[in-house]
Amino acid sequence: MKFKFAMCADVHREIMHDATERLCAFVQAAEKERAAFIVCLGDFCHSEEGHRDFLDVWNRFPGERHLVLGNHDTDASD
Repeated sequence: MKFKFAMCADVHREIMHDATERLCAFVQAAEKERAAFIVCLGDFCHSEEGHRDFLDVWNRFPGERHLVLGNHDTDASD
């Protein structure tokens, strides 16, 4: 059985000025290509309430979503 999935890494919400736009483009492309699931291999964003909108972009993907913790994801929390 063949399937597609989409993968990204090092989105860095805190330091990339266009991180939200790039994440939107990634999610839209994954949906257009009918990816079975998406994966971010770390360094997504810090777990702060102010980043809820960024997580909402990620959650727009209708299929399975997987986030792997990166070395910078817990810089602001434990």
